[in-house]
Amino acid sequence: MKKNKEQQYLLLSDEIYINNEFISKIDSEIGNEKFSERVRNQSQKMSEKVEQIYNMFVTEDTRTASWIEIANFSADFKSEYYREIPLEKYEELVCFDRNTYYNANAIIEKKLLGRLNILKFKVKFLCGFVCQNEVIEVYEFRDSNDLFIFILNNKSFFFLNEEDRKDLDLSKNNSNKSSIVEDLRAKNRRLNKKLETVKTDLTNDIQIVLKEYFEKISSVDFLDELQNVDEQTNILKAMLNIKIT
Repeated sequence: MKKNKEQQYLLLSDEIYINNEFISKIDSEIGNEKFSERVRNQSQKMSEKVEQIYNMFVTEDTRTASWIEIANFSADFKSEYYREIPLEKYEELVCFDRNTYYNANAIIEKKLLGRLNILKFKVKFLCGFVCQNEVIEVYEFRDSNDLFIFILNNKSFFFLNEEDRKDLDLSKNNSNKSSIVEDLRAKNRRLNKKLETVKTDLTNDIQIVLKEYFEKISSVDFLDELQNVDEQTNILKAMLNIKIT
């Protein structure tokens, strides 16, 4: 029994150690500070891009706009930070029947373009979604609670209305590696708690045997069998107080 408990203890200790090694490794790979800095840059770049698109529509400029800088952000971070959404939701978001302006560079809802102009194109990145490698980014106005989406594959912009927001987690994106770390830490807390009791916890069948054994040696005539009782009691005490270092 003691050997079995020592083995349990060592297995639990090893698992905790391995989990801690994984936690340290993954923690070193998480680039939350870099992501936050890039979010600020992306917000600034998108502000500049929608103003450029507005001016191109107003002046009927037919030149081709470059989207490389805008697209680089999701290319770098979508796998680690963007949240997965089901295909049904993606199709719901990209299927719009609204009044739009469109040219070779972009498609944009007319009301949204007017709103962008009124609020001086001051927008900021809110969060990103991905579905089968297709990207949708959500932006908000700095001076308004209105939200709009940017659909990368066809460079389109639409208001994100209340109905559109249903079943969408619009909170800040976090690294999926952070979730792995939290899961491992929670597991280690459970393992440490189990580790504290593995030394003394006994199964019901063992407790029954020990109880019967204790009753048996307790019934021995103390004066006649003093030495035998002492030996038996010491054995029992040793069994009940397993020490694992």
